[in-house]
Amino acid sequence: MDDIKYGKDISKRLREINPDVVISGNTPTEAQEIIQAECSKIKAKFVYWCQDFYSIANKFRNPEIWSSSPDWHISNPLHPDLAS
Repeated sequence: MDDIKYGKDISKRLREINPDVVISGNTPTEAQEIIQAECSKIKAKFVYWCQDFYSIANKFRNPEIWSSSPDWHISNPLHPDLAS
């Protein structure tokens, strides 16, 4: 689905249900912008949820860069395969 169309579809649904709060995450930037603008129009609080942004990226970290913290590790009980 096109990101802009997705944002517009969610905006339409928000107008229908008129929520007090919208928690939005893992949404493409273009769609997120449309959703956030709609929340502003309907006076709904907007919460952007971003989780595991760095832990997943750090799975592929360069050991030379991260070696200054020898006991640094990734720990995520929901994704044990990410543990170093």
